[in-house]
Amino acid sequence: MQANERIGTNCKVMAITAACVILLTMGLAVGQEEREREPSSAREGGIPRKLAPLRDADRQEGLEEGTPDVESRPGFKEALPRWRAPQGNWKLGVWAYNTESGVVVTRVAPDSPAERRGLERGDRIVSVGGYQVGYVGDLLYPLGYELRRQADGRGEVLLLVQNVRNKELLNLTVPLDHPGGRVRPLPLERE
Repeated sequence: MQANERIGTNCKVMAITAACVILLTMGLAVGQEEREREPSSAREGGIPRKLAPLRDADRQEGLEEGTPDVESRPGFKEALPRWRAPQGNWKLGVWAYNTESGVVVTRVAPDSPAERRGLERGDRIVSVGGYQVGYVGDLLYPLGYELRRQADGRGEVLLLVQNVRNKELLNLTVPLDHPGGRVRPLPLERE
């Protein structure tokens, strides 16, 4: 009887060990998949800083959606392999200038998504969908381009905003406008 009990105990230990190995292997595989999905260090869409120099006028008036007109600048063709404007035309309704710590709002359009969510002159948009906007190293990631890149199918994005009044950071989900009019989500089909 003792031999049978020992065999039974050994079988249980082996089964538990096998289960642990399988779970550990699955966990490592899932971790590898998550690492593969993470954005690479070569983030898409950066505009070389030399093509979008900061001017005093930009700081005072701001640029619509914080996006400079780089396409007409000399040297733009050199940047084309690295930089490509994203598709879509979602709008937040702000004028802003780019800094190393985000995009500072200089004006908010009336009845825009920005106004409806309470953004004001001086607020700083730090990130869109978890991606920093403004200058990051030697590259510029304009607000307008990140809005288009990160908007979901209904035009919603998550903004990290530093409030000008109390300097607190806020996460705001913002439904953006489309220039052809507000896009409403499609109703769910009933089965």
